[in-house]
Amino acid sequence: MRCLWLTLALISSVVLARGPGLAQEPLNVAGLIVVDEEGELGYALVAFDEEEISGMELLRRSGAEPVTISFGGLGEGVCGIGRTGCAVDVCRRRMCQDGSADSPYWQTFAAGPDASWGPLQLGASADRVSDGEVRLWAWTAGEPTVAGLTMEDISTKVGAIRNEIVSEGGEPWEGRPSGEDDGGAPLWLGIGLIGVAGVVAAAVTLRTRSRPG
Repeated sequence: MRCLWLTLALISSVVLARGPGLAQEPLNVAGLIVVDEEGELGYALVAFDEEEISGMELLRRSGAEPVTISFGGLGEGVCGIGRTGCAVDVCRRRMCQDGSADSPYWQTFAAGPDASWGPLQLGASADRVSDGEVRLWAWTAGEPTVAGLTMEDISTKVGAIRNEIVSEGGEPWEGRPSGEDDGGAPLWLGIGLIGVAGVVAAAVTLRTRSRPG
């Protein structure tokens, strides 16, 4: 009964925020937790009108602004969230890992019974998230160390439904980039893009010099 009242309260708060003209629209809410390389926890309650959305869409709508790469029909891989991740070219080759068994990368998990987390082997793009479900993104080489949380737990920490990832108490998430360029991109991403640009410039120069005079 407590969970039922919580769900009704969560939905009511979003409907009121939207205004009377949208009060009849169907509404669902899912929870999201993100743990970066420093162990900083971010939480979000994401509202959506669809019956279900993908795990990747849940991450995007949380305001976490992930950096991703496409693997075609296999979906997308996450290279970076906030200040944690690797350059896109490294990510495309080996998903940020260096080949060692304890090399971390961004993994996603679904909340299960008994405060457990289950890995999503097919990835976030194939994952389907419905009302009341919780997902975790963790920068880890193995199992997450964060205890499983329910929607009620996340609601207590966030304080209200918002499509924005925040720290406990509703404060800005500390996992957001601390070293940014003028465009607001994480420093590690900027370095990666500079490297790619350098390779392209070298290739253009080589081609120009090889043309017959």
